[in-house]
Amino acid sequence: MINREVRPAESVSEAVVQAVSTVEDCHPRALPSLYGVVNPEALNDLFRWDSEHETRQRNLVSFRFSESVVTIDADECIRVESSV
Repeated sequence: MINREVRPAESVSEAVVQAVSTVEDCHPRALPSLYGVVNPEALNDLFRWDSEHETRQRNLVSFRFSESVVTIDADECIRVESSV
């Protein structure tokens, strides 16, 4: 299991792929497409800064990707646990 925060220069979906590849000890391109599980653009939008209200949306998302369970909290902290 790992916990990883989204870095300023990356999207949530990119951070998910990187975190899962770390847990599963493989190159990110060896993973199945994230599109097969969740729409990456929609995932990124869920955690986008709301400039009108000057807050982050308070979302929590959990899903299976490859051989892992991914949970992303409102602070963009990604937790990846192997499901094998």
